[in-house]
Parts: sequence; C-alpha cells; structure tokens
Amino acid sequence: MHHLTDNLSHVIVVAAFFMAALAIERSTGQVLDPDLAVTSLDTTSTPRTLPGPREIWRGGAYVMVGRTLHTADGITGLPGVPNCCDGFYDGFGSVWSLGLTGEIPLSGHSLRVGWRFGASSYEGLLSRTIEEEINADRRLQIGRFEHSVTTSRFGFSLEPYIAFRPIHAGAVRLGFNAEFMVSSEFSQEERLVSPEGVTYSNGRRTRLEFSGPVEEANALFIGVTGGLQYEFSIDEQDEWRIVPELLGYYGFSEMLDETPWLVHGARVGLSLQRVSLIHPELADESLEVVFPIRSGPTESLGTEEEEGSETGPETEEDE
Repeated sequence: MHHLTDNLSHVIVVAAFFMAALAIERSTGQVLDPDLAVTSLDTTSTPRTLPGPREIWRGGAYVMVGRTLHTADGITGLPGVPNCCDGFYDGFGSVWSLGLTGEIPLSGHSLRVGWRFGASSYEGLLSRTIEEEINADRRLQIGRFEHSVTTSRFGFSLEPYIAFRPIHAGAVRLGFNAEFMVSSEFSQEERLVSPEGVTYSNGRRTRLEFSGPVEEANALFIGVTGGLQYEFSIDEQDEWRIVPELLGYYGFSEMLDETPWLVHGARVGLSLQRVSLIHPELADESLEVVFPIRSGPTESLGTEEEEGSETGPETEEDE
C-alpha cells in the first residue's frame, strides 16, 4: 500500500507539471489552433538566409610610389662614355606610377583576373666611393672620390594579373609586367669628396660630367609582380571601394643591351574602384501558408454486422 501511495503521488506531480507547461504555452500564444485551416505567416519575423550580392566587374584608377634597387655586376659606366670607376655594383632609386585598373571574377568571390594600364617614371642612381693616394700640396694624402651615374626613364606599362582572395576583403596578387620606355636619360660625374681645398686640373672638384639620352637603353622591360591588398567600402550600397596595397617587382630585362644592370623594387599605392553588383531579388514580405487540419473523431458509419449487432437478433420476447 505504501508503494501504491508513492506511485500515485509521482503521477500527480508529473501531471501537474505538464498542465502548468500547457497553460504557459497557451498564454503566450505558442500553440496553434488545430481547427485553423489557413494561417497568414509574416516572413519578416522568420529568419532567412539569402545569398549576398554577386560581383560582375570592377574598374577604377590607381596611384603608386616606391623605391627601386639597382644591381650591376661591376659595370664601368655607360658604353662610349669616359669613366674612371673600376666598377659599379648597386644603387637605389625611386618610382611613381598611375593609371587605370579592372577586374573580372573567375570563380565566385575567391579568384579574379585583372589588368592595369598606366604610366611610370623611374629615377635611379649607381654610385661608388673609392679611396686613393694622391699628391696634394706637395705631400701624399688619401683622397675620396665618388663616382655616380644617374638615369631617368619614362614609359607605359601593361600588367595582367590574377588575384586570390582568401578572405572577403583581402587579396594576394601575382602578375606579369611589360613596360615600354619612350625616353631614357642619363647624367654622370666624378666628385672629389676629400681632402678639402684640393681640386682637379680643371680647377673644380668635379670632372667627367656627361649627360644626354641613353642610346643603348632597352625599350622593353619584362618582370613579375606580386603583392597584397585590402579593400574598404566607402558607401552604403557597397559599390565604391578604397584599396590600399603593397606591391613588389622583380625585373628580368637589362637596362642596357648586353649589360648586367637590373632593376627591382617595391611600391605602395591606393586605388579607387567602382564595383558592379547584382543583388538577389527578395521574396514577398508575407506568405500564406496552409497547415493541415487536424480533424476530430468522425462518426462511424458502421458495417452491416455492426448495425446488426446494435439492433441485435430479435428476441424471443419480440416474437
């Protein structure tokens, strides 16, 4: 009897719990009326995952500035120009460029093909300082001589490239650069840095000064480029982007015909890009959803046997 009382109390507690839960559901309106056949469902309150806008193309303009590294394998100057330096090996310079850019997506958002067409200006300097013993003021002294060759080039460039976007706004670029130079100038000199008060035989502290066009300069320069970029949206429609970037360049073409003088470098820049997007069409704000009707127990039509059983055989009393 004790066990029966315990089981009965458990049943009462469980039943009370479910009745309380049912009452809370009905009070908050979470239970649908089973007799309601058609219900209007507001989809604005229903979470939906919609595809984002799809990019078709982009285009814009860019500007870049940077530094260049010149490597020369012991050249003694420009061909046909007198120079007393026993060999140049390295140097530095600057570059600026500007132009137009465009991109087309190849595979969704992650892979793109692009191009750039622009103008570039290069300034470069090869220099070397040499110390030699000289006879000045009727005594031997150590003289320091600075030899330098400065070049300036201007041309147009075409750069096709591929951009991979591992994240939404960042990209890694790899491209091929071809530059056609329309002008190439040079200037050179030898300067006596020390000792003070000493001059060359011409009465000056500089000599072997020459300048003019570089006749042997290559007109076409080929190289590869690679870099990183990250874009920022600047409007509510997400159609205008500011894209800062860092770009490296490695040149394969020699500055002069058959002369081991190469130019490499790095640039930083900024581009303004217009992005053409296709936005997906949204469904209607409200949809009419038909729920199945939960019908109650139907009245049985019965069979002949059931009808017979209900009326039953005629009793002997009826007879």
